[in-house]
Amino acid sequence: MAHTLNLTLTPRQAVSEEQWLPIALRQIGAERSQLALARVVKRSVDARHRTPKVLLTVELYIDGDELPPPVHFDYPNVEHKREVIVVGGGPAGLFAALRFIE
Repeated sequence: MAHTLNLTLTPRQAVSEEQWLPIALRQIGAERSQLALARVVKRSVDARHRTPKVLLTVELYIDGDELPPPVHFDYPNVEHKREVIVVGGGPAGLFAALRFIE
């Protein structure tokens, strides 16, 4: 069974797995040699205060835990389709681009 943790980190700690993984392992009392899989499930920024914090939700799978199935993104080949230009890289623009690919 996966260990799901909510970590509140500085932006520097959240930037790489090498920074946040020891913190997460310490919280569940496991060693790195026991780790089978670590993945970030959710990442958000809390900028309400003077110092912004990064909120990570991570799943840790220890040896012997059943691993989740791999995630596959099977998008069709759009190489020879009509070209579309999406203006904007925010949530709406990214969603629009994904819908065009689909």
